[in-house]
Amino acid sequence: MAYATDHFGFTAYAPAAHETAHRGVLRRFFDAIIESRQRKADREIASYIAQSGGRLTDSIERELMDRVSNATFGEPRR
Repeated sequence: MAYATDHFGFTAYAPAAHETAHRGVLRRFFDAIIESRQRKADREIASYIAQSGGRLTDSIERELMDRVSNATFGEPRR
């Protein structure tokens, strides 16, 4: 199957410098908290995959999604 794109397919996904300069202090603070939580979640997921043998299988992905959707990730299983 062929794929055709326009110039939007080659643009950067990061916001331009002028967009970040106009954000307020509270917005930057909120964004920093969100980014920190995302990095923590990524570390926990990577750790779980490593403990499970280092391979992302369907069953591991299903269990990760179950834990994330139930907000129990990082807590011991009962």
